[in-house]
Formats: sequence, C-alpha cells, structure tokens
Amino acid sequence: MKKAAPVPVAVHFPETEEGIRELARRVSEVYAGAVIRQLNGLRCPAQQKLELLQAVANAAKKR
Repeated sequence: MKKAAPVPVAVHFPETEEGIRELARRVSEVYAGAVIRQLNGLRCPAQQKLELLQAVANAAKKR
C-alpha cells in the first residue's frame, strides 16, 4: 500500500490561562467521546461496559 504524503499542520497553542483551560476542556470532551464510542461498540453486557467505564475513570484520576 502506498503511503500518503505528510500534511503540514500549524498548531497555535493558547497563551492565556483561560485559553489553556478551554483547550483542556475540549480535549477532555474528545477523549470522553472516543471512550464512549469504543464502549458502545463492544459486544458485551451493559454492566460490563459500566465496569470498564469505571476502570477508565479510575485510571484517569490516578494520572
């Protein structure tokens, strides 16, 4: 399979404390959405999904 050419990306990080908090909030939303999509895609009982979600939350708290 042929590789695609790299795409240059310019990233402008926030410089204010408020901007940094907003970026962190948005990153958290994207991460949470990805976790929920992955859990919903699993073929297991709802209770097991809840247990997995709790394990993810516990691991995040330890960081």
